[in-house]
Amino acid sequence: MLRGNDAIDLMGKDTVLAIADLSQRVKSDLGHNLIEWAVVDDELLLLQVQDSAVHEAEEPMVVPAALAHPFALHFVRLAHGHSGEIADELLLGWRTGAPNDLVAWPFRGTDRDAAYAEARRIAADLTSQAWDEPAETAMAHASLVLRRMRSDRPNESIEALRDLHPVDENQAATLLGIVDYLDRTDAAQGRRGRGRWEPVLAGVLALQGDVHEGEPSVGGVGAGRLVWLDSSKRTSDVRPRDILVTQYPLQNYSPLLWDAAGIITVGGAPTAHLFEVARSLTVPAVINCPIAEIVRDGPCLGMLDGDAGRVSIVRI
Repeated sequence: MLRGNDAIDLMGKDTVLAIADLSQRVKSDLGHNLIEWAVVDDELLLLQVQDSAVHEAEEPMVVPAALAHPFALHFVRLAHGHSGEIADELLLGWRTGAPNDLVAWPFRGTDRDAAYAEARRIAADLTSQAWDEPAETAMAHASLVLRRMRSDRPNESIEALRDLHPVDENQAATLLGIVDYLDRTDAAQGRRGRGRWEPVLAGVLALQGDVHEGEPSVGGVGAGRLVWLDSSKRTSDVRPRDILVTQYPLQNYSPLLWDAAGIITVGGAPTAHLFEVARSLTVPAVINCPIAEIVRDGPCLGMLDGDAGRVSIVRI
C-alpha cells in the first residue's frame, strides 16, 4: 500500500489531492469510507463506493401506530408535493389550512433575495392565520409540531395539524408560486439524499398502502413517487428521490440510481450489475414484484422494504 510521498511520487500531487477530495465528498454525501477509482485521460472517475464496516441485517421496520390515521396519509401527500428545505420552512406550517387542490399563481419576479424575503413575510402571516396566534408564536408552535410529527410519537401533531384554521387562499396561492420559483433557482446540482419527511412517508405507506410481495435484493427502506421506465433513453420524467420501476434490471439504468429512493423490477435476478450499483449507493431494491400495470395506470406513491421484499402503494 502506498502512502504519503510514495503515492505522490507515483501519481503526482494534484491527483492525490483530487482523490482525497473525492473520498471526502463520498463520505459526506453517501456516508461510505471506501472508494474504487480510476484515472482516464487525466480525469478522475468514481467507480464504486462502500462502507468498510460489516453491518448486521437491519432490524425490521418499526412504525408508530398513529401513522395509520387517515389524516397522516393526507399530510404526507401534501409534504411530498412540497418537498425540500424551502417548502419545509415556508409551507408545511400552514398548508393543511388551505384547500388540497390550491393552484400556485405564477411568480413574475427575477430577484431571488427579494422573492425569498416576500415569501417569508407571507409565510409568517399565513402561519399566524392557521394557528390563530401572533406570527412569531405561531411559527415556533408550527416548527415544534412538525418536528414531533417526525418523531416516534406523532399523535398530538396529527391532531394539531388536522385542526388548523382556514387561511387566505390568495396569499397561499401567491406563496406557492414564489416557492416554485425559489425551488427552480435553487435546483441542486448534486445528490439531494433522503429528505426529512421520507421516513414518515414510508411509515404511513407501510400501514395504509396496498401491499405487493416481491423478493429482497438490496436492503433498506425508501419511499417516494413511483415512476415507470421503459427505456433508458426516455427518462425526462425522473425526479430526485423517485422510486424507479422497470421490467428488468438493465445496466443502462445505473446513472439514474444516483439520487433514487429505490428501484423495483418486475423480473430479473438479484445478481444483476444494476443491483451492485444500487448496493454501493445504498439504494434499496426489490425484484420480481408485479406492479407494472399499477404504476403505468397513474401517479402513485410507494414504499419499498428491500430487506423484506415488500412494496406498499397508494394513489396520489
